[in-house]
Amino acid sequence: MTTTIGSLPEVKQKLEHLKNTMPKHARMVYEKPKHNAKQQLMYRQCLFGLSLYSKEDIRSMASRKRKKIRDRHMRTQIALNELKQRRVHDISNVLLGTLFPNSRLVSDLITEPFEADKTMNRMSMKDLKISKDNIIEHLLKKGILPQQFLNLE
Repeated sequence: MTTTIGSLPEVKQKLEHLKNTMPKHARMVYEKPKHNAKQQLMYRQCLFGLSLYSKEDIRSMASRKRKKIRDRHMRTQIALNELKQRRVHDISNVLLGTLFPNSRLVSDLITEPFEADKTMNRMSMKDLKISKDNIIEHLLKKGILPQQFLNLE
């Protein structure tokens, strides 16, 4: 038994009908990128480094460009680790301050300024509720992304 799909207008009409009759909670909603292609490429180069490219692309790339991408990626990883440590520090301060509001020790710990160390924070950005916008803002502050990044065309 074979079924025919129908002409393109018929298929579009059927899809539109399915879309309109499907419950809203069952629909897949995709987020549109806020940034243009150039901004997305720079952001991805920072996050993923040379692993963003195929071996062939890396071989054909100028050594200076490879070094620039590699260096930016390493600086980004250090900056992201610091961002995650800061977020954990802030969450810990709120938690401790809430659980032990009258403790002198906790109040002394909370007033201590944040200092990033070399410890690798393995928590995910999602678990720490760090968004892409938070990452971009931090990379701009650190000078890893150019200051005109948000205005690039």
